[in-house]
Amino acid sequence: MGIALSWDNAQQTIILLDYERPWNWDEFDRTANDLINMLSQVDHKVHIIFDVSHAGMPPGGALTRFKRVLELNHPNTGRLVFVSSPSIMTFINIVRNALQKINPGRDDAPQFEFARTLAEARTKLAEITQSQEDCDDTDAPT
Repeated sequence: MGIALSWDNAQQTIILLDYERPWNWDEFDRTANDLINMLSQVDHKVHIIFDVSHAGMPPGGALTRFKRVLELNHPNTGRLVFVSSPSIMTFINIVRNALQKINPGRDDAPQFEFARTLAEARTKLAEITQSQEDCDDTDAPT
C-alpha cells in the first residue's frame, strides 16, 4: 500500500506511479523527490503514468501539494497520463483548472491525458511517441 514508483519500460521513457489507498503526504513528498531524481538520470523526455485507480480521494490540502509539484516542472517531463475512475478524473480536472487560475499564462505546464486502464495509458503514450518519431523523421534533412 502507498505509492510505488518505477520505470515502466526498459528504455526509461515512461515512469509509473502506482497509488494504493492508504497513502499520505509524507509519502507523496518522498515520491515527488524520487521522481525528480529519476527524471534527472536521463537526457530525454519521460512520460509519467499516475495510476490513481486505487488511490481514493487525496488527503486534505491537495491543491497546495499539487501546485508545488507542478511548479517543479522538470525539463525532461513529457506527457502525464492519469489512470482513474470518472470521479477522480473530474477531481483532477477541477484541481488543474484551479491551478491554471492561480498561475495564469503559464505555458510550460505539462499536458494531461486520462485513461481508464493502465493498458489504455500505455497505448496512448505509444501513439504519442510514434507520432513524435514520425514528426522527427519528417524534419530530418534529406
